[in-house]
Amino acid sequence: MFDSLLRPLRRKSIPAEATAIHGISMEMLRTAPTYREVAGQIEAALTGKTLLIYNADFDVRLWKQTAKFAGVPAAKHEVHVS
Repeated sequence: MFDSLLRPLRRKSIPAEATAIHGISMEMLRTAPTYREVAGQIEAALTGKTLLIYNADFDVRLWKQTAKFAGVPAAKHEVHVS
């Protein structure tokens, strides 16, 4: 299992409207690890698992973009969209 907030590398603020929805503020992210720092842990937690993703096209695209920006290989999990 992997459970962590991730500190963004580019974003310097979170709109108040977004914080009101998900409750996450930039202050909460200041000491969180970056994706690059935990990519291996995430991959290990997901290996051999079936992923159920509500908005798979969007989420997988962002996951790949994040990996590319972080300079780590993108996860190679099979995703079925129905």
